[in-house]
Amino acid sequence: MAASDLAHLPSLRNQFGQGHVNADLTSLAWLAAPPYSFGYHTGVLRLDGAILPAQRFRWKPWGVQREHASARMTVRTDTRMALEQDLLLWQIEVTNNTEDPIDATLSRICTRWSPGPIPAGDGSTTFPGPPATTTTS
Repeated sequence: MAASDLAHLPSLRNQFGQGHVNADLTSLAWLAAPPYSFGYHTGVLRLDGAILPAQRFRWKPWGVQREHASARMTVRTDTRMALEQDLLLWQIEVTNNTEDPIDATLSRICTRWSPGPIPAGDGSTTFPGPPATTTTS
């Protein structure tokens, strides 16, 4: 569904907690999964330092898929609350939409959890031209 069609963003839930989905590609707000409780933003995904807004959402009670597409690349994410576990999961998929390799920096800083970029190191990644897709979890 197009993000512009949503009046209120979805929530994720499982047997242990819940969290509200934000308009970017990875963060949750108002996460409550005892003994953990967080306010606004678990952390945002950045591509070359910019926070990409989600243009599309696909919601299910346990998770949400978000997407941002441009002429240069498409970033798809899947954020889930694991079934019967006190666990959040993120999957990030980046697809190069050009014919040439792209050098880009992908980073995600988690609030209060484990600060640091992903992938490991400086976060700089070269994304090859089609048909390759790079996935990080």
